[in-house]
Amino acid sequence: MRSISLAVVAILAATVSQRAVATEFLAPSSTPSSGGFWIGADYLNWSSKGDKLPPLVTTSPAGTPLTQAGVLGAPSTTVLFGNASVADGWRSGVRVRGGYWFDPQHSQGIEAQLLFLGNESTEFSASSGATPILAQPFTDAVSRMPNASLIAFPGTASGSIATRETSRLFGTGAAYRRELCSSCAFGSISAFAGYRYLRLRDGLAINDSISPLSPIFPSGSAITASDQFNTTNNFHGLDLGLTGDVANGPWRLSWLAKIAVGGTFVDSHINGSNSIAITGTGTTVSAGGFYTQPTNIGSTSSDRFAVAPELGLTAGYQFTDNLRAVMGYSLLYWTGLVRPGGGMDTTINTSQLNGGILAGPARPQARMNTTDYWAQGFNLGLVFNP
Repeated sequence: MRSISLAVVAILAATVSQRAVATEFLAPSSTPSSGGFWIGADYLNWSSKGDKLPPLVTTSPAGTPLTQAGVLGAPSTTVLFGNASVADGWRSGVRVRGGYWFDPQHSQGIEAQLLFLGNESTEFSASSGATPILAQPFTDAVSRMPNASLIAFPGTASGSIATRETSRLFGTGAAYRRELCSSCAFGSISAFAGYRYLRLRDGLAINDSISPLSPIFPSGSAITASDQFNTTNNFHGLDLGLTGDVANGPWRLSWLAKIAVGGTFVDSHINGSNSIAITGTGTTVSAGGFYTQPTNIGSTSSDRFAVAPELGLTAGYQFTDNLRAVMGYSLLYWTGLVRPGGGMDTTINTSQLNGGILAGPARPQARMNTTDYWAQGFNLGLVFNP
C-alpha cells in the first residue's frame, strides 16, 4: 500500500512538473505584478527604395561632333548621372516605443511609437577639367528629337555640374491593444487598432556653371543655373494588426503583422533660376534653370488611396524583471507616393530658356507620377518595465 501511494505521488509530481514547463514556455518570461507604463528604444540600420531618376548628366569622347555631344541615343554618349535609383543606401535611425497596461495580466493597454530614419543622400559632381565634354540631355518639345544642352565642350565652353538628392523618413502612431489568446499553440496573440502617420521628404538639386569661350562673350562671363525638385508625402491611416509572443525562460520571440489603410497626400514644389553675368554689362536673372522653366515651376498637390503594411520579428532576452534586450528585423511598405524623379519632365521647349518667350508646346510640365516605397532593416535596443 505504501509503495502504491509513493507511485501516485511520483505521477502527480511529474504531471505538475510538465505543466509548469509548458506554462513557462507559453507565458511571457517576465511579467510585472501590476499594470503600468513601459518604454523601449531601438537603434535602426535600414535601407530603403531609392528614387529613380532619368538621365541627367552625359558625356562623349573627344572628337565627337558638337551636334551629337551628350545626346542620348548617339553611339558615343555615356550617362554619368541618372538613369538609376539614388538615395537608397543603408542609414541609421531610431525608434522609440512606449505604452500603458490597464491590468496586471497585460491583456489590454495602449501603445505608441515614433520612428525617424536619418538623411540618405546621393551626390555627383563633374567639371570640364576632368571631363572635357559635359551635357544635360533632353527631348526637344518641338522636333521631338533627343538633344543636349552643353555645359562644357572644347573650344566652346568650360563648366561644371553638381547634383544632390536627399531623403528622410518619419513615422508615428498610437493604438489600443487587446489580448485574444493568452496560451495559444504558439504563445499569446493580441490584436490592435489605432492610427498611423508616415512622412517621406525628398529633395533633388541640380546646379551648373558655364564659362563661355566664344569671342562674343567677354572674358570672365558666366552662366549659372539651378533646379530644385522637392516632394513631401504624408500618409494618414487606420492601423490594424496582430502581434504575438512566444517565451521560453528568459528568451522571448515576438512577431508583428499589420496594415494601415488610408490616404497619401502629396505636395510637390518645383523651382529654378538662371543667371547670365556678362563682364562689363551686368547680370540678368530669370526664372527657370534647365529642367525647371515657367511652364512647370510652382506647387502641385494630390491625394490618393494608399496602404502601408508592416512586418516585424524580434528576439529578446530578459536580463532582469524590468529590463529586456531586443534584436530584430522590420519591413515597411507604402503605396501611392510621388518622388522628385516622378515629378520631372525632360521634354523641354527651348524657346523659354534664359528668360525667353514661350513659343509652341508648354514643356516641361509638372508631373505627379506615383511609385511605391519600402524601407527595411535591423534593430537593436532595450525595453524597460518600471
